[in-house]
Amino acid sequence: MFYYLILTIILLVIINFKSAKKVNYYKQRAERMYQRAIKDGMTGLYNYEYFLSELEKSNSPYSLIMFDIDNFKQINDQYGHQVGDLVIKDIAAKAEGVIRKTDLLARYGGDEFIMALFDCSPRETKVVLNKLHSHINRASILVEGEEVSFAVSIGVYDLDDGIRTKEALKRVDLALYKAKREGKNCTVCY
Repeated sequence: MFYYLILTIILLVIINFKSAKKVNYYKQRAERMYQRAIKDGMTGLYNYEYFLSELEKSNSPYSLIMFDIDNFKQINDQYGHQVGDLVIKDIAAKAEGVIRKTDLLARYGGDEFIMALFDCSPRETKVVLNKLHSHINRASILVEGEEVSFAVSIGVYDLDDGIRTKEALKRVDLALYKAKREGKNCTVCY
């Protein structure tokens, strides 16, 4: 009888161990799937849908910075889409290097990116802008011995009280388009 009791306990421990392993496996799998759902596959940055949902949930004031690659179509046409992808990845990495851990950076789509700087004064926003501009503009990557240069246009909007997220996004987008119209490789604040 004693041996049956010990054997039963051992079997229960083994079953429990295997169950815990399965639960852990499925937890890890669910986390990987969640990360794929909220992040851009190419850059590893958050995607626009996640970015928008986080902005809408936030109660903190924020500044928005939107930027895109100047003459990106020419880069793709001249060097190919693989080089264009390298440029996008390079810009994403450089942009990640200038934001604080409390901020949010996402790939808006194509060659456009967007940042939300939470609880950031206009002076602090300017510091981030200067870093972003110096890290990215007039940057280059080396492709098969040839230097591929690129720059970005930047639009900025400091959120006013009472402005909804969609309106803030519209305003930062207008600032970016104004930067494009003013000759590119520049920053325009709304």
